Formats: sequence, structure tokens, C-alpha cells
Amino acid sequence: MPLRTRLFIIISIVALLILGISVFLLIAGKKSSAPVNQPSNAGSDGNLPTNNTVPGGVQPTIIPNGVPIKPATTAEIEKNAAKQLAKIFVERFNTYSSDNAYQNIRDVQALVTNSFWKTLSARLSLPPASVGTFVGATTEVIVANVGVFNTSTASVAIKTRRTTTQNNGTTVSYQDIIVSLTKSNGAWLVDSQTVSK
Repeated sequence: MPLRTRLFIIISIVALLILGISVFLLIAGKKSSAPVNQPSNAGSDGNLPTNNTVPGGVQPTIIPNGVPIKPATTAEIEKNAAKQLAKIFVERFNTYSSDNAYQNIRDVQALVTNSFWKTLSARLSLPPASVGTFVGATTEVIVANVGVFNTSTASVAIKTRRTTTQNNGTTVSYQDIIVSLTKSNGAWLVDSQTVSK
């Protein structure tokens, strides 16, 4: 197993353990602590005053005392893991520079299935851009939404902002990307990326 794959698996397990411990401590803390009486901003009729705004006139979100916090379900944790992997893949794979020939492809090897890696690695044999011509792109995920999801496959719809720099200037464009994922040996892997034109 490649070092990157092992590192990704170890980091994922550590993140899930931290999340699990945090949820456990939160639940244990709720059960053991007595309700604390906090000063109320409520008026004599029990309603919150309407003049409590922050600069800009935005009304703050006020969460009442004693509202239970629902722990994340296993399905929610899995959906989030798939979504985070898709976001990481899209930003790494679609951010590149002609000064760093094909590093973006090498960076995602541990994140993709073997079949998708065969498709991506075929690009490594192509000659680099001509000398003296600089091309670079930085891709940022703006929004990511999980679409189809079950225990073995998922798809994530991602909207990105892409800043492309060439010798003659910089342009900004937006792309919609669908990332398909497959669960293999307990870990999510990217199986394909489809860019909407």
C-alpha cells in the first residue's frame, strides 16, 4: 500500500476518532451538568427584545437554553467523509502549474480508484507545455452537495471558482463538477470527475 494511501487512511481514522470523542464528551457533559441559570434578555412578556442587533442590522441567532444537540448519525458521518474527499480531490486535481508538470495528478493518486488512476496516469506520459509558456490554475470549491448516496457509492455536485493565469493575464471562471465516489475496503475513493461545459 503506498505511503500516501496509508497516510490518508490514518488521518481519516484520527479525524473520526476525534469527532467521536468530541460527541461523547458533549453528551456526557450534558448529562452530568445541572442547568445553569443565565441572565435573560427577555422582556416582561418573555420575548426577546427586537433591538438586539449587531452592526449592519443583522439579528443574531439565539439558541434557547436546554436545546438538545443531536449527535451525527453514521450515515451523516459517511456523507460528510465522501463530500470532504470530493472537495479535496477537486481542489488538488484542478489546481496546477506548468512549472510543476503533472504534480496535481501525482497528488491525487491515493484518493482515486485503480481504474481512475489508470486514466489519470496516462497523462503523465504527455510532453509538458512548451518552454517559456506559463499556465497555472487555482481551483476553489464554493459549494459541495451530496447527491446520490448509499453504502458503496456516492456522487457530489461541486461548484468551483477557477483562476487561470497565463503569460498574457488572469481570468476567472466558474465550473460545475460532478465527482463520483466508490467505497473500497472501508474508505471512499474518487471514481470519476465530470466537468459541465
